[in-house]
Order: sequence, then structure tokens, then C-alpha cells
Amino acid sequence: MRKTLFYILLPLALVLAVSLPGLMAAEVPCEIEIAPDSDANPLFPSVTFSHDVHADLQCADCHHMFEGSGTIDSCRMCHMDRDPDYRTDSMSYYFAWHGRSEVSCFGCHYAKKNRKEEHGPIKCFNSGCHPK
Repeated sequence: MRKTLFYILLPLALVLAVSLPGLMAAEVPCEIEIAPDSDANPLFPSVTFSHDVHADLQCADCHHMFEGSGTIDSCRMCHMDRDPDYRTDSMSYYFAWHGRSEVSCFGCHYAKKNRKEEHGPIKCFNSGCHPK
């Protein structure tokens, strides 16, 4: 009887262990618009970001300060410096999306291109991130 119970409960526990994190995952919008600040004089138009297209990534791949639970902050929460002269500073607003490390949009797309993998846009306009 004990052995039978063990063989019933073990697979059930494994199924729960695998599926529970997915059930508790935060709901995210399918698409978000990454828009310049309303008081800014933007050089480029807004960008539409699709979470569905990036579903094969882990949240922490982009939200690199996320530790697996709790609130996921937007890039703007840390990358606050809007001064265009500081575009190379890793904490600048521009760098959050255009930096060369793989935690930025451009850096990830470019690294995938270099590895000859399917990748997202690496140009600014026309087939790129910013529509004209």
C-alpha cells in the first residue's frame, strides 16, 4: 500500500513542481509601446515591443535586475539619464535599448545575428525598430 501511494504521489509532485512556476508567472501585456517622455523632443518615434515574439526568453534576460519573483520594473526605473550626451553611459535611457550588451534590445539582436540565429531588427528605420 505504501509503495503504491509513493508511485502515485511522486509523479503528481513532479508535475506540480514543473507546472507551478508557470501558473504563478506574472501576466504581461502582449504588446507594449516604448514611447519617449511626453516632455522630450524625440529623435525617433515610439517602438512597439511584442512579449509574444520574445516568449522563448526568460524575463531576466531583458529585465536583468529581476530575480524570479516580485515586481518587474521597466527599463525607465533605473535607466533615467535622458541627456543625449551620455548615450554611452550604461545607466542612460538610450543605452537601455541600444547598448552593446545582450541585455539591451540592440545588443541581443546583434549578438544573435553574429551567431547566425534568427534575430530582431538591427536597423533604426524601415524594417527596423522605429517606423517612419
